Amino acid sequence: MAPGRPAAPRRPNVLIVGDFSFPYGTGASSRVFNYARGLQAAGARVKVICVEPSGRADTMNVAARGTYRGVPFEYTYGRTTRPSSAGWRRVLRLAKWPRFAVEVRRCAVAVGGLDAMLVYSRSLPCIALAWLSCRLLGAILLHEDCELPFVWKAETPRLRVRRWLFQRVAFKAFDGCLVISTYLDAYCRRYLRPGAGTLLVPILVDVADVSPGDLGSGERGTDETGGGETGGAPAPPADGGNVLFAGSLDHPEVDDLLVAFAVVAAAFPEARLEVLGAAKRAASLSHLRARVDQLGLSGRVEFPGALPREALFERLSAARLLVLPRPAGAFSQAGLPTKVAEYLASGVPTVVTAVGDLPLYLRDGIDAYLVAPGDPAAFGARLCQALADPQAPAVGRRGRRVAAERFDPARHGGRILAFISALREGKTFVEDA
Repeated sequence: MAPGRPAAPRRPNVLIVGDFSFPYGTGASSRVFNYARGLQAAGARVKVICVEPSGRADTMNVAARGTYRGVPFEYTYGRTTRPSSAGWRRVLRLAKWPRFAVEVRRCAVAVGGLDAMLVYSRSLPCIALAWLSCRLLGAILLHEDCELPFVWKAETPRLRVRRWLFQRVAFKAFDGCLVISTYLDAYCRRYLRPGAGTLLVPILVDVADVSPGDLGSGERGTDETGGGETGGAPAPPADGGNVLFAGSLDHPEVDDLLVAFAVVAAAFPEARLEVLGAAKRAASLSHLRARVDQLGLSGRVEFPGALPREALFERLSAARLLVLPRPAGAFSQAGLPTKVAEYLASGVPTVVTAVGDLPLYLRDGIDAYLVAPGDPAAFGARLCQALADPQAPAVGRRGRRVAAERFDPARHGGRILAFISALREGKTFVEDA
């Protein structure tokens, strides 16, 4: 280096750590991937560290370390699946924590420091070791909050103790939280220590990943006032096309979807439903197949299983209508499904229950079709309206524009780095208007 020339500033270094699967998996996997891509676009170094295996023998994740589309990752468990030997599982379960500590230190030393660690887990050992690592390395500890904690677990005395420890102890370790909704923003502020902050980061998607091409003009049709209906009721097309849902088959919303599709099936004789996704519980798929038979939908509903992200996006873009019913309740009010961002990015018209923050981003009949929660038959009637609506393609195009303008990872990556910088300097983060 020439005398007197200042050294180039070190790029921010961020680790994303948790018990999710990577690169393929549930909505958590997609959100982590988009966090990483957004932070990289803003100039940061990022690595994803998985402390648990994928959990399924048929996982699509086969490499314990590597790079996925520019995002480096590593499983400190040492492999992506649990071995059949109980003794070997015990060894790996114990070894993952020292491996985690060594890998965090290595990532920090290699580039001259660590700025932040984003933890996507409610495991107290994971949070404790992450907190200790951050304190030793001078980094800040962030927690990712995209749903209410332990919401899908049976209420037991043990669970109540875990929840109390998470809320009253673990939250005090966090310097800040990245929250997906206004509901969770208020929830996290209730338990964070004074001086810690929150940053609302909504659902994330790179539109070009899902459906390459320009955004067009986002033209507006005659449905500006909402509702998606124009003039008289148009005759349903002979071919209803395929209606597609993607998500966990364990969630109760899939039952509501089948009830709603029975309404569509009666009005559109050629329509079919594709239900993409996997189930953690073996009984879930059997139950859903039985419901299909009970509703007289045999031959009209397909369960293709889980797909890699790239194949999933192809299926989304090929559908005629994308759907996501959500039940009423605190879980739906708190969450904001990543799947909705991917639906919108495809440019295919989307029908979704109007819960939580979704109405803050979407307008009924303009960017998407919104339905009140709690009535599967009404959801089915709205599906019929969307299938028959001549303005539906324009609704889909405008939804894609919303995804590009509101949910782009690169836009939010810069916000997250600014949030990290403010926390490191002990300042209150204030965004420009």
